[in-house]
Amino acid sequence: MKNAISIRNIFVFLILILFYFPLLFMMSKAFISQDEISLIWFRELFQDPTFWEALKNSLVIASLSSVFSVSLALFAVLRRRSSVFFDQLMLMSLSFPEIVLALSSLSLFVLMKWPLGYTTMIIAHTTLTLSFAYFILDLQMKKLDNSLIEAAQDLGASPKVIRNRIQLPWLKNSILSSFFLCFILSFDDFLLSFFVSGVGQDTLPIKLFSMLKIGISPKVNALSFLILSVSFLAFIVFFPFLRNIRKKSYG
Repeated sequence: MKNAISIRNIFVFLILILFYFPLLFMMSKAFISQDEISLIWFRELFQDPTFWEALKNSLVIASLSSVFSVSLALFAVLRRRSSVFFDQLMLMSLSFPEIVLALSSLSLFVLMKWPLGYTTMIIAHTTLTLSFAYFILDLQMKKLDNSLIEAAQDLGASPKVIRNRIQLPWLKNSILSSFFLCFILSFDDFLLSFFVSGVGQDTLPIKLFSMLKIGISPKVNALSFLILSVSFLAFIVFFPFLRNIRKKSYG
C-alpha cells in the first residue's frame, strides 16, 4: 500500500512538473542576460513608465471589483432566504464562456453610450467574480447552526446584533478568502479587460499582450514573472483562510 502511494505521488509530481515546466522555463529566462544571471530586464521594465501605469490600473481595478463582488455577495447571503433558483442563476453565470461575457458587456456599454474606462472594467470584473464570492460565502453560511440565531432571537437580539455578533464573525475567513480569490481572477484577466478597457488604461495582461505583438523579449519574461508572482503571493495569503473554511465545514 505504501509503495502504491509513493508511486502515485511520484507520478502526480512528474505530471505537475510537465504542466508547469513552460512557466518555470519562461520565468528563468527573465534572469538571464548573455548567458549570465542578471536583473537587467527587470531594471529596464521598471524604467518603463507604461509598466507602472498598467500595474496601477491592475491593482486598482482588481481591488475595487473584489470589494464590490464580496460586498454584493455578502448582501445576498445575509438578506435572502435559501433559494434553489437563485443558486442556479449564480451557477449559470459561471458556465458562460468569458468571450460571451466580454462581448455582451461591450455591447451593453456601447448601447448605453458609456465611455470605456475604469468604470466599465470594474463593472465587468465585478460581474465576472461575483459568483465565486457568492458560493464561498453561501457555503459557509449554510454551515452556521440556526439554533444560535434562534437563541439570540429568544434573548431579544435585533437583526443588526445577530448580523454583527454571529453571522459576520462566522463569515470572516470566507470574506477574506473570497476577496483574495476575486482579486486573483481580476488581476490575471485579459479577455474581459481587452474588450471593455479604454484608451491608455491597459492592465498588466493587456500590456503583456501588446509587448508580445512587437516580439518576444526578455522584458516579456520579466513581466510574466511579476504577474505570476503577484498571483502566487495572493494565493499564499488566500490558502490559510480556505483551509480554515474547510476545517469549519467538515470538522
